[in-house]
Amino acid sequence: LCAIFPQEEVDRRVHDLRWRLRMGAGLSLIAALLVGILLAQALVRPMEDLSVGIASLARKDFETQVPVRQRDEFGLLAHAFNQMTIELKDLNMAGAVQSSLIPHGYPQVSGYSLDGKVVFAGDLGGDCLDCRPLPDGRIFFLIGDVSGHGAASALIMAFTRATVTLWISEGRGDLSRLANRLQTMLSSLPGRRLFLALFCGILDSQTHRIDGLCAGHPFPITVSDKGLTRFHGLPAYPLGSHRGSRGGVPVTLQLEPHEVLLLYTDGLIEARDVAGDELGYSGLESLLQATVAHSVEAAHPAAEVLQVLVQQHRRRSPSAEDDVSLLAIVRRGGGTA
Repeated sequence: LCAIFPQEEVDRRVHDLRWRLRMGAGLSLIAALLVGILLAQALVRPMEDLSVGIASLARKDFETQVPVRQRDEFGLLAHAFNQMTIELKDLNMAGAVQSSLIPHGYPQVSGYSLDGKVVFAGDLGGDCLDCRPLPDGRIFFLIGDVSGHGAASALIMAFTRATVTLWISEGRGDLSRLANRLQTMLSSLPGRRLFLALFCGILDSQTHRIDGLCAGHPFPITVSDKGLTRFHGLPAYPLGSHRGSRGGVPVTLQLEPHEVLLLYTDGLIEARDVAGDELGYSGLESLLQATVAHSVEAAHPAAEVLQVLVQQHRRRSPSAEDDVSLLAIVRRGGGTA
């Protein structure tokens, strides 16, 4: 064997074998690296695309689409993300339309201060708020709460405002006629029955009288500058909830100098604090008594009252799940503007 395979030949063949092993190992490493790069691109690039899409959503940029690179799980996820973006774009547009239906200004009435606020708990809410002058100079106002949340409730809010606009154009000022129209509109809708709890009224700034109509809504409250409180309303079914209802019951009240009338939805009194306790009607009375005492002499007392109430609501219930709408009507002292 030593004659046939001399040491030099053995060393040469061992050297060749080592070289081939090294070359094979190097090629294997290169192939593994290439496969790793391809796998990383296949896994990381879709994740980077999704990260870019999520960052765009955070900026409310709904035009960015995530590229669908392959027909795998990541491709399905990208397609679902793009569909969600389209829906969120529509939802954002619906929210903008709904925000445009909320009054951004309130009538200037001699001897009075009026203001309103709406705090939506989500993108779309079901609270209604309206306040505008009638052709005869009186002031019409409405606050309401549509059952449920989401797009259906938001559409009812839009229908309600459109019905009010048509009712005002007739120039009659008959609240029962308005309630009957809203009742008919709600009853004619297909699918699950929705109802509207509301309180609407007409303010005559000359006589300081308010003729209102209550339909299953939390009773408005008046607070004097001396801290005296009164709730105004009578029990009634919400509109659309009972076919045999009369469409609300009439309510009449007289505003005294320095008196505040507050209208609110149940999201205010039913909001819970961190301990799980609701504000309730008694809590609302106490809060208003403390607020009105320091607000009636302000330049815009209605705005002052609502600002304090909204701040207290957000501080007390930072994670409230229901919309809150507020409307304050303050009669100034002495009949001055």
